[in-house]
Amino acid sequence: MNRISIRGATLLLSAILSASVVLADADAPGAGDQLALGTAALKLILPSEDWEIAQSRHRPDDSGVYYLLTSGRRGLVFSFFVEKTIACRTAGQCREHAMRNPAFQTARKIVLSEVGRYSIATFELEISENPPLRQTHLLAETFVNGVEVDIHITRTGTAAADPAALREFLNVLTFQ
Repeated sequence: MNRISIRGATLLLSAILSASVVLADADAPGAGDQLALGTAALKLILPSEDWEIAQSRHRPDDSGVYYLLTSGRRGLVFSFFVEKTIACRTAGQCREHAMRNPAFQTARKIVLSEVGRYSIATFELEISENPPLRQTHLLAETFVNGVEVDIHITRTGTAAADPAALREFLNVLTFQ
């Protein structure tokens, strides 16, 4: 899989739902990289720093797009899914649906909250390794311009991370 290093002041991800072509434009405005996503007039702006796109998927009908990014400096994995056709109608319903993921069955220290436009769940998972690893997760669900955005931020280490650090990163994300 190819990895794309994100450089510049911001990463600008523009979702244009009606477009059927996915573009990469290194000369995007705002000194960042722009990826046209194929879904609705929506932009996600975040500090680019050392983010690398580790995975991207686009539905053939342009109804959704998924990105997984990693940052060694921040020690975070950040993924988001932009979904045009969804079963849930509120951010809270989408959070409930996301928490039913079988991978989260052993989640501990689950805290549900509503912060601004987000319905949030934070929790920990233990991974059976030697030594055991702990993953701290933040799921945030929101609607922007009638499109559901599912955000997942994770930090893995030998000790659990403070969920406040994950919320700090969520706070630097901007949707337009």
